Amino acid sequence: MDNGGSIVFTPIFKESSDKINAVFVYSDFGADENSYIMMTREEMVVIASDPKNPNFHLLNKIYKEFDSDLFALDLPQYDDWAELVLAVDDACYNWIGFASDGLNDFSYVVCSSGCTNDLLNSGIVDENEEIAWVRGNCTKAAVIDAFLQNNGSLNSDVISAAEVILETTILGELSRFELTAIIENIGPELIFLLGEGVLSDACESTISSREMTSLVMNTPSIWTYSVNDFYSDLGEQFDYIVKKHFEHCLKMECVLDKLLETGLCSDIANSFEELEGDFDLIYQYDYNCMSHPFLSDDLNYGPDCEFSGQQSNYASTRPSPGCFEDEDGSIVCEPFTIQLYNKHFCDNLSPLEMAAYYLHETIHSEFHRWVYEGASGNITSTTQFSANGLLWSAIVLDKYGSDDMTNHHALMNEYLVPEMTDILWTINGETDVANKINYQYFVYDLLLSDDLLISMGYLTQTDLDNLKDLSSQVVSNVGCE
Repeated sequence: MDNGGSIVFTPIFKESSDKINAVFVYSDFGADENSYIMMTREEMVVIASDPKNPNFHLLNKIYKEFDSDLFALDLPQYDDWAELVLAVDDACYNWIGFASDGLNDFSYVVCSSGCTNDLLNSGIVDENEEIAWVRGNCTKAAVIDAFLQNNGSLNSDVISAAEVILETTILGELSRFELTAIIENIGPELIFLLGEGVLSDACESTISSREMTSLVMNTPSIWTYSVNDFYSDLGEQFDYIVKKHFEHCLKMECVLDKLLETGLCSDIANSFEELEGDFDLIYQYDYNCMSHPFLSDDLNYGPDCEFSGQQSNYASTRPSPGCFEDEDGSIVCEPFTIQLYNKHFCDNLSPLEMAAYYLHETIHSEFHRWVYEGASGNITSTTQFSANGLLWSAIVLDKYGSDDMTNHHALMNEYLVPEMTDILWTINGETDVANKINYQYFVYDLLLSDDLLISMGYLTQTDLDNLKDLSSQVVSNVGCE
């Protein structure tokens, strides 16, 4: 360029793309005068609806040329966008002449201090990358600047809230509309939370309230992001019972929530919560038949993701030491127990049947927690959880006074069937105690197949037939039907 500076435009696209997905722009005009923009195609569409970004015409031209050169693509929307009139506040920008195509004179525009004084003087824009972002993203930076002006740019709580919003905007590549929605919907609440310190109790000692809030807001659904959404995300981020992909089956989530508030399951949930993330309990829905790198194979799908027909393939629960090598080369272990639920779990089972599976698998996870605590948290290998290991035998002996049986299902049969039956009776809305026995087969059915229930001595044939007959009279009434 004439002033000795340079601008680099870099197209970004996936291997499978039929057009570019984003453009990264980096400019360097000498010492402390660099800037950058990451402009996604989605944001270009948003800006076109209310064109206030002064670099819009230049970026439109770049998009058009990259699509033409790389994909031989000529979208008519580029010509339509070229005719848009931009509503730009000249006082906010420095205009650097760039090129002309006869219709538009293209300038690369960087942010002056005119619309970002409060933001620049707040002390939160102190890294070179942040300063470069402000120069390249003036329309967004001006929104945060206005937030500071409107709420008190010298107020430390307002400055902390602005810092969270700045980090969220940069990390999430939010559009101006999304950023404005965050500020309008939760800005005042954010100031209050940070100011009152009410988040501190939820933090680990190494995480500040501001850092935690920024983490929660890293990738929110911004368009309708409300105070309630914020609190929900905050709860999920620091809830040590983790639910993954349940948005694909709300019925499953409804049943699980009810179960975790009932009897023994409520006690188990509280025990995991008290560990505060040192040993997580994870419930995951395998909605696409491949949501987990190794557990999905345990569910034995057919070649086209069809159900195997075996009820034992509806769920799989495993413990893991969660060990990995950190950036310093040290081995770090973050153990957990995970339950993976078959894609067909949602459509094939009634809410009561779902509850029976959740109950069964949650007790497996509870046994894993016993091992974690028995090892004083020093879990480095999956073999430590073995039902044939010395550690588990010692735990069973301590819990039940005998280690003659260590198999999980055998322990459930020997000690937990009545309590498990009571939970299913309760969650199904029953009040008649005489009907509890009607729910017992739902428990036994997941311990062993019918023939093994008899051959292993869990039930006699007469008892089995009677319990199956009684269970057939039960109608699912969990409340999530």
